[in-house]
Amino acid sequence: MGEPPQPQPRAPRLDQAMAAQAARILPDTGTDVEAAKTLRTRMRQLPLRLRSTGFVAAFAFIHSKSGDTTAVARAYRDLRDLLIRRIAEEELLEGLTPHTTPAEFLRALSEADATAYARITTEADMVAGWLSRIADARYQAARPANATGTGGAGEGAEDAPSQEQA
Repeated sequence: MGEPPQPQPRAPRLDQAMAAQAARILPDTGTDVEAAKTLRTRMRQLPLRLRSTGFVAAFAFIHSKSGDTTAVARAYRDLRDLLIRRIAEEELLEGLTPHTTPAEFLRALSEADATAYARITTEADMVAGWLSRIADARYQAARPANATGTGGAGEGAEDAPSQEQA
C-alpha cells in the first residue's frame, strides 16, 4: 500500500489575507485604553465613510489624516500605503506600482473605468471592515476587566463613534 496522501498547503483565503494585513497596520495600543478607544472610533467610521462618500473621497480623507505621528495618523498612513500597494499588485489600475505616490494614485483613480473602480472599492471595503473589527477587539482587550458595558449595542454614548471625531 502506498503512503496516505499528504495535505497540500493551501493559499490563505482572501478574507484571511485581508485580516492579516489589517492587523499589521493597526498600531498595538497595549493597555492604553484611550488610544485604543480613539483608534476603534476612527476605524469603525471607515466602512460607512467609504460607502457614503465613495472610494476617492474616502482615500483623500485617509491621506489627509496621515500626516502626523499619532497612532491614528500612523494607522491612516499605513492604510493608505496598503491600499496603493494592493491595488498595484492586483493590477486593478494600469500603470501603478507599489511605490506610486498618493497624488499619482488619485489621478489614476479619476481615470478608472466603472469596473475597475468597483473592484477597487470592494478591496477597500474588505480592508475597512477588518480594520473596524480588529480595532474593536483591541479596544476590548485594553479595557480593564471590571469596565462596564460590552462594547455592543448597549454601549454608552461615550463609546459610540461620531462623525466629528473623524
